[in-house]
Formats: sequence, C-alpha cells, structure tokens
Amino acid sequence: MNRKFSVLPLISVILITLAGCGGSGHPDVSHIKVKMDVLRFDSAVFAADTAQPQQALLQLKQRYPSFTNDFSQYILGIGPVSDTMPPQAAQAFQFFLTSYRPVYDSLAATRKAWDKTEPALLEAFRHLKYYFPEYAVPEVVVYVGPFDAPGVALTENAMAIGLQLYGGKDFFFYKTMQGQAMFPEYISRRFEPAYIPVNAMKAVLDDMYPIDPNESSLLEKIVSSGKQLYMLDLLLPGTPDSLKTGFTADQLAFCRENEGAIWNVLLKTTDIYTLDQSMIRIFVGDAPSTEVLGPNSPGNIGQFVGWKMVQKYMSKFPEIKPDSLMRIGAKDLFLQSGYKPK
Repeated sequence: MNRKFSVLPLISVILITLAGCGGSGHPDVSHIKVKMDVLRFDSAVFAADTAQPQQALLQLKQRYPSFTNDFSQYILGIGPVSDTMPPQAAQAFQFFLTSYRPVYDSLAATRKAWDKTEPALLEAFRHLKYYFPEYAVPEVVVYVGPFDAPGVALTENAMAIGLQLYGGKDFFFYKTMQGQAMFPEYISRRFEPAYIPVNAMKAVLDDMYPIDPNESSLLEKIVSSGKQLYMLDLLLPGTPDSLKTGFTADQLAFCRENEGAIWNVLLKTTDIYTLDQSMIRIFVGDAPSTEVLGPNSPGNIGQFVGWKMVQKYMSKFPEIKPDSLMRIGAKDLFLQSGYKPK
C-alpha cells in the first residue's frame, strides 16, 4: 500500500446476492476478524513533563517509535526526535504543550465520544475486509495537534486521527475570529465525532485509489466523488447520508427533490467535459451553497450528481465488483449509465 503522511481532508448499496447477507440486505460481517490496535497518543503527550520537553519527546519516541517522529516532523514541524535535536525544537514542543493544554482539556467530551467511535470504526474495517480481503488494517493513533493539522491522515504505518478537528460544532475555538477564518461555519459544523468513521474510510479510499492527476474535467471529478460516496454506502451501511455527504438534512432534501433541475442547470451552465477550473469549482468546490442553484442548495453539489450517476450505472450492471467500479473511466460510466434525471 502506498501510504504517505498527507492531509486527507469527503455510494447506494450494491446489489448483493442473498447468500452471506443479513436481513437488512447488507453483508453479515460479524465473522470477519479484524485486529485494530488503538494508541492513545493524545493522553501520552499531555502527560509529558513540560519542564523537560526534550526528555519527554525521547520518552514518547521510546513508547511510540513510529508515530512520534511523524508527530514532531509533520504535525509540529520541529524535525525528528533525537538526543541531538536543537534546543529550539524542544522549546517549540514545550510551547505546544502549554498553549494547547486548554484545548486538550476542553476536548474531554470528544475523548469520551471515542468509546462510541471506536466500535463504529472497527465495523467499517470489517466491511472493508469483506470487499477487500487483502487490505491491511492500519494501527489507529489518536492525537491532539495544532488546528491546522489533519483530522484524519494515513502515515506509513498508521491512521492518525486528530481530535482537534472533532470538538463538536460549538467547540470554543471554532467560534473565535481565528477559528472562523480557518474554518467557516459551513465547514466547522462537520467537526463532530460522528464524522470520524466517514472521514477515516474516505482516507482509506483515497489511499487505495489515488486521484489520477490526468483526471481534470468536471465529469471526471463528479464521477470520482460519486464513486467514493457509493463505496461509503458499502463500507458504512446504516450511516446517515448527511454524514457521508456532509450536507444538512435540508440540503439533502433539496437535492432529492430537485435532481432533474440540478442536472439541467449544470448542463445549461457549462459543458460536462469542461476543464475550466472556475466552472468546476462551482459544482465540486466546498462552499456554503451552489451559487447557480440558490441558497438552499449545498456546496459541492456535484458529488450528489455523481452519486446518483454511479447508482444508476450499478443498477444496470449489478455484477460489477467494487474494485472494477473504482477503475472504470468516468466517460464510460456516464454514457453506460444512461443518467438523465427528470
């Protein structure tokens, strides 16, 4: 698996034969054994001795040899941990501990919510192993970092989950001027612990099926996001569509009630094959709403169109396996789906 540490910042259920399925129509994964080790790096960091920051870092590295360097290099940006690390690096770690202590303490409810999040994540990995038996489930490392650090990221050896981006939509920092500058309300309202399994599976899918740099048309981006939503339906059965899409309940209702109108506006506004990035951002960029569709619409409405397009395709070709679906070209999928909502 080609994993690297990066921000990873977000389909209807595939028709499955009845054999091996539960009464809900979803596969029974209770027999699938998944070993998911969870390391609470967050509590270890904030138990560190602030008076001896370098020694604290060395002790962390001894306990968590792989993730400590990822944390110090890529999250704190202070370089690798060693006996010879410069004094300013240890001082930067000390400053982080003291300045983010109130954040860590205020995340008590989020840390408690992990008791519900962990089983949901384990269940998602069971479904992942059902469809992709060869996938190696990573170690899960829970941490608290600066607010510009990712909420979910895959490192070479682990899945890192940053609780600082799951404080709940009313978490104090998100409401500050600085917080709103970083995360407008339409983004921070999605900073709920319930989004962790969704974002974790999005990260896995991005790792398994990296974005093709040659895919740059509006159609390609729409289909790519639609495939991901379709896959989330498989991996997270029972999860509300609002969590998978990031839309509010009202925005989802708008999309479902106006699917044909959304498609018609898209076709009248631009060419589905356009490479114009300014036009593409109108339909697949994260925003409070889609300007050409009015304030009741969600931003990134293109993912809904792609989702419905993929559902239409899979209704015609239910024998297609998930891996094959993820590899089919956008144009072929679109044309073969016959997608023409009214």
